[in-house]
Order: sequence, then C-alpha cells, then structure tokens
Amino acid sequence: MMHLQKVKKFIAEALECSVFIRPREPGLTFAEIKEIGDRGGYREGEIGDVFVTMGLHSMGRGSKLLGPEQQTLITWKFFLPETP
Repeated sequence: MMHLQKVKKFIAEALECSVFIRPREPGLTFAEIKEIGDRGGYREGEIGDVFVTMGLHSMGRGSKLLGPEQQTLITWKFFLPETP
C-alpha cells in the first residue's frame, strides 16, 4: 500500500507541474500520465491502480486533459491566470 502512495504522489506532482508548462490549460491526458509514470519507473498496472483512486476529472467541457480533485485545484488558484 505504501508503494501505491508513492505512485499517487508522483502523479499528483506531475499534474502540478503541468500548471507551469501550460498555465492556461493545466492538466495531463491519460496517455501523458502513463508516459510520465513509465519514465518514473512505474508499471502500467500501478498507474492504473492509482488512477482510479485519485478522483481525477476533466479540466473542461470536451477536454481530454485530466486534473486533480477540486480541493487541489483551489491550491493552484494563484498559478492560474485571471480574466478581469
């Protein structure tokens, strides 16, 4: 179980990094999450097991980008651009 917590933390940090890469469109696709996990040394099954427990959701209507649960998005608020 502790190992899956490490995988979950790894994916959460990757999602957070996406704010810096694409501040107007943060989030990652499932394929990107799998690729990042693979590069981090995690197996596809480990990524899939954690993926279903993370509460990820679409970052917008019609978007393939996935983001974290609402509570985490609130902490990103100061990274995201605001429109007047």
